[in-house]
Amino acid sequence: MSTLSSPLPLNPIVAAIRALYGFVGELNDAIDNHVETLKHSQNPIIERTGRVLEAAKVGFGVGALSAAVILAAGQWILGNPLTAAGTFAQAVIVTNPVAMTCGAIGAIVYGYLALTPQERQALHDRLSQLAQVGVEIIRSMIEFVISKTKALIASDKGREARRRARQLRNYVRDAARGYGKSLFGVTRRARDAIGDVAAKAGRMVFRHAAGSFVVPLAANPLDDSRPFVQVVPERDSSTLQEASAPHSTSTRASPKS
Repeated sequence: MSTLSSPLPLNPIVAAIRALYGFVGELNDAIDNHVETLKHSQNPIIERTGRVLEAAKVGFGVGALSAAVILAAGQWILGNPLTAAGTFAQAVIVTNPVAMTCGAIGAIVYGYLALTPQERQALHDRLSQLAQVGVEIIRSMIEFVISKTKALIASDKGREARRRARQLRNYVRDAARGYGKSLFGVTRRARDAIGDVAAKAGRMVFRHAAGSFVVPLAANPLDDSRPFVQVVPERDSSTLQEASAPHSTSTRASPKS
């Protein structure tokens, strides 16, 4: 992968991404290594996220700065905006950088156009100020991520493409949850709000129903091929406990690669 030969200036957005991801050394090298990890995943959506980030890094002529801007934009939409001082509002260290990057890219794809014009302008202005590049370049980077990601997902065609899109939204949901935000809070789509409510309702009915139990599905609740919840007849407690065992969707859980 092509990288800048000189060290990247330590502007606020570079420092923020380095701190968030725990990157050490030059950001160009750290991003290169991160992209290679993504691209070598056996999970298609992770692999394509790596291709998007690599294309943005190479295509805009500013090396890892473009990747830093994209990751920061995704963080903003997920609910962790950059402050005026150039630090993220929630000071965390990403323990699963692969999942977080997929969540950030997905947040741009599914959340950027859901922002109001005023919110988008605020995002452009803050990123431009901290990255020390023009607003039009910021906008171009974001639009590139959206078009490139959608093109890669659409290349699968039909049901498979829809499945990939749901997988990417799952990464968005998990990453946003870490900041106290729902999938609907990112996408602002009514369909996603229904998914959030149905999942919560399933857990509540399971705790209180007398004769039957509503068990949250183990797989992602936005899969259109099955209902959000599944009604299970009453049975012995050991079998029920096994069926209702929690399945972690935290950004700290390692994705299948």
